[in-house]
Amino acid sequence: MKRFTTVLILAALAITSSGAGQTLQAEELTLDQCIDIALENNGSREYGLPSARESYHRSKQGVWSAWGDFLPSLSHGYSYRHTRFGDETYDPTTGQFIRIPEPAQTSTSWSNNFTLSQTFFDGGANFYRIAQSYHSRAAQEENVRGAENDLILGVKEGYFNLLKSQKLVEVQEAAVERAEEFLKTIESRYELGSASLSEVLKARVQLGTEQLELLRRENDVEVGRAGLNTILNRSVGTEITVSDISGEEPEVMSYQEAAEQALERSPAVQIARANTRIAKDDIGIARATLFPSFSWSISRSFSPRERNDLLDFDGRFATWGISASLNFSLFNGFHRKTAISNAQVGIKYTSEQLEQAEKAVAFAVKQAHLGVELADETRNLAEQTEVSAQEDFNLAQEKYNLGAATILDLLDAQVSLTRAQNDRVNALFDYLIAVARLENAVGVRR
Repeated sequence: MKRFTTVLILAALAITSSGAGQTLQAEELTLDQCIDIALENNGSREYGLPSARESYHRSKQGVWSAWGDFLPSLSHGYSYRHTRFGDETYDPTTGQFIRIPEPAQTSTSWSNNFTLSQTFFDGGANFYRIAQSYHSRAAQEENVRGAENDLILGVKEGYFNLLKSQKLVEVQEAAVERAEEFLKTIESRYELGSASLSEVLKARVQLGTEQLELLRRENDVEVGRAGLNTILNRSVGTEITVSDISGEEPEVMSYQEAAEQALERSPAVQIARANTRIAKDDIGIARATLFPSFSWSISRSFSPRERNDLLDFDGRFATWGISASLNFSLFNGFHRKTAISNAQVGIKYTSEQLEQAEKAVAFAVKQAHLGVELADETRNLAEQTEVSAQEDFNLAQEKYNLGAATILDLLDAQVSLTRAQNDRVNALFDYLIAVARLENAVGVRR
């Protein structure tokens, strides 16, 4: 019995440990997976994706509304009326009211009618409203695309920063390992009398410094993980790791190609172009009042004498009605002139906005492309610096072992090597972020 109880306890502990291990196991995500999660969750509030998508939904309904104003409308009406006549009437011969000998009379009526009506022509305003609704929808769609592109850029920056923090932890772990090995070597020499106590103390201080820096790097990883989860609109405590893409070389387009594509793909430029078309539609709507409007309607009414005959559509109680009207506004209190003038100013304003948007995008592309070139040169220099620092460290270590260099020379070489390795990691991910910003300026999604 005691053995059986022991087996149960061990099994329970094994299950608990297994469950805890599964709970603590971090989810590994690729960059594309992070982007998909962010788009699905609408990202964090700062990118404005939910409001952009809501505005786009409203604009799609606006297209239906514009077509609805052009199409015929069908209406149905039902009415009931009950009238009771008075018990007295006026006698003009006596000038008095006299009571009617008969009982008070009543009258009851029902009516059931259908009406089909349409404004067939209103100077073309309905056609311009339909075109304007499509242009408005296109502008809102580009607004959504712009918000998505900004969110994607935020995901890339968060992803690369987290991956950079993880790489810097690896660099710092190597630095701690070097400091530990060096301290062991110095302590062994001190025991043999070939090293001083000062050298031992310096080695211990160096190890403590490297360990403290490792703790900072690990904190940076946690902050980066929480930041990426925030961008993904997930709980900041979600355990995730990111897949390494530092070995992948992104494709970078030339400045000329980037500038040309930006004018065709940038959401800001496309929104400005759509707004220009909307302003031109306003001119058409305003000028439509210069033309007459034509509308028509057809109705069929049923006014039976009895309520049971309301659904009797055989024609005994039915009447048809057809009407058409042609209206022309001769004077409307200068509203027409004001509308046309405002629309003309709107075209001028949106044209200027389009020109400014194109210039702003061209500047952003130029700035981003220069940033990529600078980051690429910095990355190449950092790689060469790391190679040089590694050689310097190896040489300083050999000299120290031979007694031709002091411990300060060796510690300086260690610090320089760690700094060079950190600079190489920073330069690599700064380059990847610079490429992502260039893609965002051009309007490329991924």
